[in-house]
Amino acid sequence: MTGRSNGNAGFGEDLLYIIADTDGNELHRIFKGSTGTDIGYKSIVSGNFIFTVGKKEITTGNTDGWIICQPISVY
Repeated sequence: MTGRSNGNAGFGEDLLYIIADTDGNELHRIFKGSTGTDIGYKSIVSGNFIFTVGKKEITTGNTDGWIICQPISVY
C-alpha cells in the first residue's frame, strides 16, 4: 500500500492511498482529503487501521516528521 501527497506548507493536502496485491495489481483506491501533510512516504494496512508516515514543512526549510493512524472506516 502506498500513500502519496505533494503540496506546499500551510495547506491541508490530500492523500491518495492505493492498495495493491503482491503482483502490483491495484485492488482498491482510497482518497483522504485535507490531511495536513506535505509528503506521504509510506503506508501500511494493519487490521482495520492505516498507518502513514512522512514529512511536513513547518516553515521554509524547516520540516518535521509525522505519522497518521486512522481506522479504514473513516474513508
